[in-house]
Amino acid sequence: MADDRRLQREAAAWLARLQAPDGERDRARFEAWRNADPAHAAAFARVERHWQDSTIMARSSLRYRVPLTRPWWHIGASTPGRLAFGSAAAMALVVAAWSVSHAPRVAEPERIASAVGQRRTIRLPDGSRVMLDTDSTLAIHYSPEARQLVLEQGRARFLVAHDQRRPFTVTAGAMTVVAHGTIFDVDMRPSGAGVTLIQGIVEVTARSTRWPEQRIRLTAGKQVSATADMTRLSAPRTVPAGTTAWTSGMLGFDAAPLDRVVAEANSYTATRLVLADPSLARLRVTGAFPAEKPQDLAASLARMFALRVETRADGAILLLPTASTSRAPQGG
Repeated sequence: MADDRRLQREAAAWLARLQAPDGERDRARFEAWRNADPAHAAAFARVERHWQDSTIMARSSLRYRVPLTRPWWHIGASTPGRLAFGSAAAMALVVAAWSVSHAPRVAEPERIASAVGQRRTIRLPDGSRVMLDTDSTLAIHYSPEARQLVLEQGRARFLVAHDQRRPFTVTAGAMTVVAHGTIFDVDMRPSGAGVTLIQGIVEVTARSTRWPEQRIRLTAGKQVSATADMTRLSAPRTVPAGTTAWTSGMLGFDAAPLDRVVAEANSYTATRLVLADPSLARLRVTGAFPAEKPQDLAASLARMFALRVETRADGAILLLPTASTSRAPQGG
């Protein structure tokens, strides 16, 4: 019995360690521990099954929020294979992970968010990953039957681990995406929602109280969008060049209206770009720009369209037309 408890604690500690933001750097040592004894592998498998339904570990700062500067445990030289734990909080987490199968399930999903100008990558319990764009909020609810996520605002990329038994569902407004093993972006804005498929196949459904359900099977390299009230789901179209570059910190546009370019750039920084003349909104922009450098973007737009740039007392950057601006509606 004592040996069983020891293995349970070691296995739980390894699982918590691997789910930390920097956990992959200890993957080789974990594999050596697991392969050293079939009992190790069996203990880890049991703990992993319990953990998948664990609200306690799903909300643990060790998994999502706190990058560890050094491991909170070490392998004691005098007792090979035995883990010593770095804090009382870590010990409590391990005990909770093992006992969670006896606790009542809590249906409330976890919410994760990114700040303005921040991009975050989150590893989910099944090995899937989510990359959150600036100022985004995502609710996550995993169960033995399904993987359900709701993008409440912003944009996210989903890299989905294959699991035929549990569909991976992302909802944005009244639009739902169902996938099994794919890579796709979902965008949720006040004006509506959109899906961009990078790899695989997904099913997109839009529901409205005023219109029949609309369903589209989307293939790689295509995107679809829906209005805010879901009265119309667009036909699939080819993904414009640069659309998927946001994960690298670049904003890519292909003949995009200047007002949309400005709005997207403003979502990444407190320094605002302002169109001083509404007529500038009709200008079309093609190109890629650093997301968090509004001064550089303003300078590029000024060169493209012969605009004048001024900085207001509040720090906002004004884009103003000149006599030459009307002769250059397309830039890039």
